[in-house]
Amino acid sequence: MLDKEDLQAIKKLIDASLGVSEERTDVKLAAMEERTDVKLTTMEQRTDAKLTTMEQRIITEVTQSTLVMMEQYFQPRFDLLAENQKLILQKLDGKVDKEDCQNSMSVVAAAVRAHSRDIEELKAQ
Repeated sequence: MLDKEDLQAIKKLIDASLGVSEERTDVKLAAMEERTDVKLTTMEQRTDAKLTTMEQRIITEVTQSTLVMMEQYFQPRFDLLAENQKLILQKLDGKVDKEDCQNSMSVVAAAVRAHSRDIEELKAQ
């Protein structure tokens, strides 16, 4: 049978063996934790990059959609405004011509009256 000293020696050997095993386990766990942290950091970076790309794509698509909607909404109105402006300018051009003609006619009429008076005076002499 084993005596007390033998049992204590066995206990010391087991404790030493457990201590070494615990140290190896701690080292392995620390290494696994470090690898996991690196993987998580890498995944976070990839996720951030993908989110940034998606945000930029969404902003671009929203901007393009907004521009298309604005063009569809405003372009017909701008076309109508331009058409109406063109009609107004054509009418104004006609009025300006009429005014010029009326002014010219007034001058001619005044000249005709002056000449008619001169002729009547000459006839009277």
